[in-house]
Amino acid sequence: MIRATVLRALVLTAAFAAALTPVTCLGEDTDPSPPKVTKAPKLPAKATKKLPPDLRRKHDAVCRIDSALHAATAPGQRWSDILEVGIQVYEETGFRDEWRHHHQGGPMGYEGRDYKATPSETRRVVENQAVGWNPSITGTKSEDTILSSGEVLTSMRNWPTCGGRPDLLCRG
Repeated sequence: MIRATVLRALVLTAAFAAALTPVTCLGEDTDPSPPKVTKAPKLPAKATKKLPPDLRRKHDAVCRIDSALHAATAPGQRWSDILEVGIQVYEETGFRDEWRHHHQGGPMGYEGRDYKATPSETRRVVENQAVGWNPSITGTKSEDTILSSGEVLTSMRNWPTCGGRPDLLCRG
């Protein structure tokens, strides 16, 4: 009995020691020193190279849709009604069915989206709710996390904008 107890203790000690041993994955740098921090490059206020006209048109449209979704998001509004505003702007900008190719967003919490806004979604936006709208047109997309109050939580300083929304940076 003592022999079995000693054997169990040795096995548990070995398992505990193995759990405390750092693991190095294949291809991982084994240098324990912290990585060197370099200063982020300053971005130009505007793109330095013009986008192809078709991509420019698509991105301008997707930014307009995103702005409309942000403006329509407010406590008490139904998700389906807000989505309808976005769908209208898709149509106005000449991209009528593009909204069908990718979900448009919805409320967020612990999941990417707690549920997705759909034309039949009747739940309502609540106060201080995190929201992620992500309209897309093949080849471009606009997405930020906002609060239902309208505050943008993921805005980028010093990044070029298009109608108040993040623009594509094309450097050449």
